[in-house]
Amino acid sequence: MIIAGLLSPLATAPPDLLMSSDARLIAFRDGGYWVQARSGASKFVQGAWRDHLASGPLLPLQEGTPVSCTAKSCWLEPAGLLLLRDAARATDCAGVRLLVSAEPARGECPAGVPYLDRFSVWRDGAQAVWMTADGPRILSDRANRGARPWVPPLPTPRRSVPNLPMAAKEELPPAANE
Repeated sequence: MIIAGLLSPLATAPPDLLMSSDARLIAFRDGGYWVQARSGASKFVQGAWRDHLASGPLLPLQEGTPVSCTAKSCWLEPAGLLLLRDAARATDCAGVRLLVSAEPARGECPAGVPYLDRFSVWRDGAQAVWMTADGPRILSDRANRGARPWVPPLPTPRRSVPNLPMAAKEELPPAANE
């Protein structure tokens, strides 16, 4: 039983993509693990990923490293995964099986192309993705924990107070002296 427990990590494939619960860290596998860390990214989460994946250091994304990355995006050819960097926009969605962005990405690709963006993690927490022959298999923190009393409810957008101009002041006629 103990030996089975020690060998269990070898029986599962590591995720092809990880996205933190605030979208400030996005790591994907292309040889090693490459990480896009935005300002304010959690060093704790980055360390936990490094320890869990046991694949050596998480390498920072730069233009040209890995080869599939430019200043605006990273394209993982066989997987069909497109990672938009910073506030870049998708210019071509041909062959994209999953779009990932730390910014809102709704409408970047035609309907039917799944995407993970800032609002995905806002609703469902951290995400892990395995690219399979049938398409991406996405596991969110919310899906993993299930609907239990200690799991926070789905967030709802705040209602804003309309920014309307003040009503015009009415002038009353002078009071007549009787």
